[in-house]
Amino acid sequence: MHPRCSLNNFLLVATRNKYPWFIATKNPEEGSYHLVDGPFDTKMKIVEQQDIPLADIVMRDAYKPLGAPSTIIYVEMDKSTASTMLTEWQLRSPSKVSSLNVLRRSIAEHFGVKYRNYLKPDDSGAAPPVS
Repeated sequence: MHPRCSLNNFLLVATRNKYPWFIATKNPEEGSYHLVDGPFDTKMKIVEQQDIPLADIVMRDAYKPLGAPSTIIYVEMDKSTASTMLTEWQLRSPSKVSSLNVLRRSIAEHFGVKYRNYLKPDDSGAAPPVS
């Protein structure tokens, strides 16, 4: 499956097409982000944005030496949907995890692992190498 289709499917399932999400991306030499947000619709538009989306989160002190991120993905989902992503062996019953922080970290890890191999390393080597 093409990575873009996988990302679309993830966004659709995770948000049930009713919660907000967005993808903001730019090339390193560009000054503005190209941003599209959901829910999915037949008339979605890409807008330009100069500021870093969610700068207070994505530009924490530890990340500042890396510079502005080239892609930011923001997703909201309900706990029920999030907890199903922690089940094993494709079981459909929600996990017993109730800590929102554990859910957030697990989903971020799932998302990172799932899409990490689609990233190409940049000149600084900040992005992981493609395996």
